[in-house]
Amino acid sequence: MKDIIIGADLDLVVQNGDFVIGNSTEQNKALILAAHQGEFRQNPVVGVGIRSYLNDDSGSPLSAIQLQFELDGMTVRRLELVNGNLINEAQYE
Repeated sequence: MKDIIIGADLDLVVQNGDFVIGNSTEQNKALILAAHQGEFRQNPVVGVGIRSYLNDDSGSPLSAIQLQFELDGMTVRRLELVNGNLINEAQYE
């Protein structure tokens, strides 16, 4: 999927006075993981709020992550936590 690219500071990336367009799949995944539901006004059900799962015994975030990726139109081929690292293979078809 192509979209306007944002930088690590969450600001638009501009080159030669124009927005940078590129593959946004990884950017979209990161935004979905970081956002809490309600933070995207145009779609308030989007977001995992991954920080909420840190040091929390409420369970694994994997089902929430898979649901959010699929709702965004991705096909999830692999999703697991390995030694605290999220391994994900999810792409737009």
